[in-house]
Amino acid sequence: MNSKRLLSITSVAAILLLLAPLYGSLPINLSGSSNPSTQPALTQPTHFTHPFVAASGSPSLGSQVGQCPLPAAQCWASLNWGGYAVTNPAYVVTDVKASWVVPQIVGSTKTTCPDVQRTWDSNAIWIGIDGFNNGYVEQTGTSSDCFYGQPSYYAWYEMYPAGSVALPPTDIVSPGDLVTAEVSYAPIATATGPCAGVTGPCGLYTTTITDVSAHWTFTSPVTTNCLSGPTLPLLGTLGYATQCSPSSSAEWIDESPYYDGLLGLTPVPQITMSSASATINGITHSISGWGSNVNWLLMVDYDWGPVSSGNGGETLFYTKAVPSSLGTGGNNFGSSFGSSFGSSFGTTWISSGP
Repeated sequence: MNSKRLLSITSVAAILLLLAPLYGSLPINLSGSSNPSTQPALTQPTHFTHPFVAASGSPSLGSQVGQCPLPAAQCWASLNWGGYAVTNPAYVVTDVKASWVVPQIVGSTKTTCPDVQRTWDSNAIWIGIDGFNNGYVEQTGTSSDCFYGQPSYYAWYEMYPAGSVALPPTDIVSPGDLVTAEVSYAPIATATGPCAGVTGPCGLYTTTITDVSAHWTFTSPVTTNCLSGPTLPLLGTLGYATQCSPSSSAEWIDESPYYDGLLGLTPVPQITMSSASATINGITHSISGWGSNVNWLLMVDYDWGPVSSGNGGETLFYTKAVPSSLGTGGNNFGSSFGSSFGSSFGTTWISSGP
C-alpha cells in the first residue's frame, strides 16, 4: 500500500464541508420540486464547463483500486474525469486526435430516458489540450444527457474557463454515430497580433469534430485562450498581465460535467476511444508511446462513506467510470460505467489501515 494513508472520517467530513459550496450536492436538481421545461443553453461562461477535479489522495489513490494498469504515481482518482492524460512541464502539445461512437443512454428510447433521481445527468466524451495540470482546457466532444427524463445528444467545443458552446442545430448527433475529433495548437513565436502583451507562451487553438455517419464537420473559430490578472511589479505598483494556456497536456476523457455543481453521470454502455494520438514537441505517438508521462484517471464520486473494520478501517467510494488498459498499439481503450450516484453497483473498498 502507498505510504499516504487515506483520509480519516473526520478529515473526510471536513473536506466535504469545504467542497459543498463549490461543487454543490450530487445529484443536482436545477429547479427544486418542478421540472424545467427546457435544457439550459450551453453558452453561459463558468456554468456548463469541464474542469479537472482531482479526488483527495491522488495520485496513487487510483492504484489502490487494483485496476490501474500503470505505476502508482501515474494512477489518479478524479471526481469528474475518467480516461487518460499525457503531461510533462517541458511538453508543448500541438495536436490531439481520437475517434469514438456516440453511446446511447441505457434504457432510453427516442423520447425518454430513466430519471430515477429526477435531475439532469450527463456523459461527455471529449479530447483536449491542457486542464490536467493547469486552469485551462481546449476541447471538443459529444454528450449523452438525460434531462429530467428527456434524452439529448449533441456536440460541443470549449475554451475553458469560458463555457461550452453547443454546435449549431444543423449538426445533429445521434447515438451510434461514429465521431472523429481533433484539437490543434499553433504557437506564435513573438508577442504580436493576438498575442501582443502576453507574458509567457501564446498561440492559436482550433477544434474540429466530424460526424462520419451524418456527414458533417464543424471547426471552431481560431482563438487564443488567455486570461488577464493582477501583478505586483518590483516597485510595488499594481498592474495587469495577460497569460495564456501553456498547452502542456493532452487528454482523452469520459466526464460528468459541471453545471453549478457536478452532474450525475448518465449510464451508457462501455465507451471505446480509438485512433488516439498526440503530437508533442513535434513528435507524434499513440497514448502509450509517451511512457511514464501517461496518467490513468479513475472517475469516482465524492460521496465517501468510511466504515470500521478489523484492520483499522476501510473507505467506500463509488466508481463512476473505469478506463481499461490501453489496447494493441496503445491508441485505444474502453471506459466502463460504474454508477451515477449512491448506487451499490460500482462500489470499491480501500483499506485505510496500517
